[in-house]
Amino acid sequence: MTLSPKDKGGEGKCLHCGQTREEIKKYKTFCATVTYEGETDCEWPRHRFKPYTAKELAAMEADEEEMLKQMQGFVDFVEEQEKLEKINSLS
Repeated sequence: MTLSPKDKGGEGKCLHCGQTREEIKKYKTFCATVTYEGETDCEWPRHRFKPYTAKELAAMEADEEEMLKQMQGFVDFVEEQEKLEKINSLS
């Protein structure tokens, strides 16, 4: 699965100024917020975005759960093999 930020549903907006990646590229803007008078209120050295969308995070969580199930299955198998080896060594 390829994970990347998306410009859909607010997911691809800068966390500081609220501009989308498309707006930033089109207007070559800096990352800043302005007051009602049009003066710079706060300015940041770069834009910040959410690393993943909610849908991508849910997919990652599902993948992790599947991996945990597989790992538990392997642990169960190894434990069973160790029990069998102990039983066989007693004979």
